[in-house]
Amino acid sequence: MLSIAGFRVLEHRKLVKVGDDVVGDIDVLAYDPLTNTHIAVECKDQQQPASAEQFNDFMKMLDIEGIRHGIFVARRDLAKTVTSLAGLERSKGYNLLLVDESYYDALRRANVEGNRKKIEDDLREALRLYRTEVPIAFQPEAKKEKIGLFARFRRPREEEKACPNCGNLMPRHAKFCAKCGTKV
Repeated sequence: MLSIAGFRVLEHRKLVKVGDDVVGDIDVLAYDPLTNTHIAVECKDQQQPASAEQFNDFMKMLDIEGIRHGIFVARRDLAKTVTSLAGLERSKGYNLLLVDESYYDALRRANVEGNRKKIEDDLREALRLYRTEVPIAFQPEAKKEKIGLFARFRRPREEEKACPNCGNLMPRHAKFCAKCGTKV
């Protein structure tokens, strides 16, 4: 579902550290190249509802990592207090999406029906990750792009720029390269 919305998965089970000590993990760390935003995803695959304690642990990981966008997924249901806690965290500036069984089923149905645009719009709206147009100052140099055994040259589109370190194409307004992490 993340890739349908245009997000890239950077890591599965990202360890969260304070100094040299591992204090927890984030199930999936994703990146939105359109808004240069990291998104943390926590998945709870259990029969009982995801608890407020589990949600609070997730919020601690976001706080430690400095991530303001998160998706909290429960296989079955969420404890009623999780919704209240999420509202409180949203008032602090976090952009959160709570996914329970019924919401996930609706996303799956939209995918089966081929309505990928609805999935992208829903996820972006919930996380407040809006597409933006950025004015172009200049056209960067061409980047060599390998396709199979053949290579071709492609100039970056107007809304893209190339990383000076690895040549990865990214949105003009990106501050860091998603591939190598270089500040641009």
